Amino acid sequence: NWDFSEELVDLYIACTNNLPLEYIEVGYRNPKISGYYGKYFFCNLGVLDKFKRNSNKKISIMLNQKSITKDNVVSILEPSKNYVDLVRIALNPKSIEEIIPIANKIKELDIDLALNVMHASKWCDDSSFISSLNELGGICKYLYFVDSYGSMFPEDVTNISKNIDPNIQTGFHGHNNMEMGLSNTLSALDSGVKIVDSTITGMGRGAGNLATELLLTVLNKKKNLEVDFDSLSEIVSTFTSLKKKHEWGTSLPYMFSGVNSFPQKKVMDWVTKRYYSFGTIIKTLKTGETYDNTFKDFNAEQKGKVLLVGGGKSVEEHKDSILTFLKEN
Repeated sequence: NWDFSEELVDLYIACTNNLPLEYIEVGYRNPKISGYYGKYFFCNLGVLDKFKRNSNKKISIMLNQKSITKDNVVSILEPSKNYVDLVRIALNPKSIEEIIPIANKIKELDIDLALNVMHASKWCDDSSFISSLNELGGICKYLYFVDSYGSMFPEDVTNISKNIDPNIQTGFHGHNNMEMGLSNTLSALDSGVKIVDSTITGMGRGAGNLATELLLTVLNKKKNLEVDFDSLSEIVSTFTSLKKKHEWGTSLPYMFSGVNSFPQKKVMDWVTKRYYSFGTIIKTLKTGETYDNTFKDFNAEQKGKVLLVGGGKSVEEHKDSILTFLKEN
């Protein structure tokens, strides 16, 4: 929820200063909206100033395509231009034309832009669409392809790379539904992709992302990349505690949604609320059926006193107490 303690942020900056990373991404820059969101949903100037003063990395932020227009993007970004080195926009492949005037406005601010074209598993075999992306090369520094569903394989990454103008600097952002994040990222690098993404312990929505510590360890072995493993271990330990609390990472429903290129938002809701078994979730994804109205309503007033008993193992563990309570009442 874009909310991190100052202690964690300070440690993150200190540790990443010692790691071979070019950019660190801080969060979103959004217009004012009602409701509570964490500070990294807005990245006000105080937040950005802290990173600029204390981090030796280039600073990246994201814009939400749904929240920006060519009329408001300058007012959102201009105050932050002295703090930010790269702005990224997650781009719906169906609305490429809409982003061009916005991208031109950002270019006028002299801030580097990355356009992250989503849902790559849906168009990785469409050579005509891939070729059409070349027109974006003139308005952004990096043209990313994003494995939104965690559905891609290395050959998909290679196919996109070979069909994009080699003069365009490309990027790859993988999700880890099928735990292909590392293989796909290494394939991207071998295919000439210039920038790739990862997160500490794979932190991210649902199935999460490629773990930075895994990528750095592999590149240390394969490419002799110098890595400060003491700093890496320190920040990984802190994020591991967060992971235990928030439970990102792949699971059977995420794997199934990944292999079939299904959006994971509904899967996330089902998995985290635990209303349904994994088997039910997968059946729903496969058939498109809904189980929202499986259970009948009842009116407690017609039945007198009612005891509502939830599911789970605790019912079995406490059945004697439940029966005693029922008899006494």
